[in-house]
Amino acid sequence: MQTKATVITDSIHEGVRITTLQIRFPRFILAELNTHGLLAKSTRSTRAVPTKKLIREVWSTPFVPSIWPSMQAGMQGGPPLQGWRRAAAVAVWLLASKLACALAYALVAIGVHKQHAGRILEPFMWTDSVVTATEWDNFFNLRISPLAQPEFSSLAKAMRFELFASVPAETKYHLPYLTYAERSCDAQLHEKFEVSARRCSQVSYSPHDGSKADFYKDLAKAHELLDNGHMSPFEHPALAGVGEYIPNKFRAPWVQHRKHILGEENALGARRSVAQA
Repeated sequence: MQTKATVITDSIHEGVRITTLQIRFPRFILAELNTHGLLAKSTRSTRAVPTKKLIREVWSTPFVPSIWPSMQAGMQGGPPLQGWRRAAAVAVWLLASKLACALAYALVAIGVHKQHAGRILEPFMWTDSVVTATEWDNFFNLRISPLAQPEFSSLAKAMRFELFASVPAETKYHLPYLTYAERSCDAQLHEKFEVSARRCSQVSYSPHDGSKADFYKDLAKAHELLDNGHMSPFEHPALAGVGEYIPNKFRAPWVQHRKHILGEENALGARRSVAQA
């Protein structure tokens, strides 16, 4: 595995661009990614994936740092280790990943649920996220920097490259993972937004491109998300130029679909979309 970014949907309306990317990166920088409040985020969950599957992934393709800064005071490391010191650091890290796999397997054998058994593996795991935003400047200024965690800087560079290479489509409906045929189908607009949200949520289990999905099965799953109050996936699809602008994570005129859901501010009250435009 390697750090990578892929543009899923790129839209623009009234000169304001909104982009959804699917990204892969070392799990241990997830906490840093989550500090960026202007990004809508959905991420693969350790609790959602069988621990034995995670063990196989870590055993075969663990995350291993490519750069090993030397020890010094402060948040940034010194000059990268070279020669035998670098080789020794890699060997110790790989040994730790194998021990983590063995210990996670022991927890599984004991009967410990994946929400705890899998946590031992997290320093060595790769993970996947869906991220959506209209504002990227602060993110890139902070993360493409000698002061940033090197792994995060690599991720941010991959994301910026993909953004520069992508051409947004003029539209007022930002619908990640929907195919052209699905965008044009006879389903109601709010149903298309719900299906898009459901597919954004699927990264919790495994990454996908939406090409093998079933619209109405995903719609039923979206209703389950709403009934259970899982609102974050509904932050990725967005609507522009329809009705009054509602303050949200995105710049006007884009409004997250979540803001068009009745009771979205109360997880127990969110039930069904009310945006029919």
